[in-house]
Amino acid sequence: MQSQTAPITKDLVLLGGGHSHVIVLRMFGMNPLPGLRITLISPEVRSPYSGMLPGAVAGHYSLDDMHIELMPLCQFARAGFVRGAADGIDPDRKLVYVRGRPPISYDVLSIDIGITPSLDLEGAENVIPVKPISTFLARFASFDAPHTEACTSQQLRHFWTYSTNLFTIANAQSLANLEKGAISA
Repeated sequence: MQSQTAPITKDLVLLGGGHSHVIVLRMFGMNPLPGLRITLISPEVRSPYSGMLPGAVAGHYSLDDMHIELMPLCQFARAGFVRGAADGIDPDRKLVYVRGRPPISYDVLSIDIGITPSLDLEGAENVIPVKPISTFLARFASFDAPHTEACTSQQLRHFWTYSTNLFTIANAQSLANLEKGAISA
């Protein structure tokens, strides 16, 4: 919790330990806002950093290397940490419900809980979904589709790293074009 001399006037609740909330916590840690109490609610105590995923698949990083520890980050930001998942949100009363805890009130609620893709598609049995990232490497390690049997693990890692880097480059180019006004938002 934040220890400040100013009275608490606003409650910011961050639901989920995703990238945006990691950045919010870091920024408030570097530049606290007097009177603001911050609470992070997350079922996990660490958050995977997707930017390091290609390196982890290629064997350059361990699982520990590619995760951000949320509790030390909350301490840095003088924020509270609630380990749990939201069971419900009451926007009229501005409450978040977490099983086994009293409701958590907020003035501002930010939700960054990630995504899980639907694989209800033809051919999905040959797909390794990247999201949720927290369980991707286990899915990748156990992937045994017929068309990969002839490939070595190292070949798959090179393919993954190559295709992910192309995706990253394409995203960077799209962002650059957006900044130049070439793409309308």
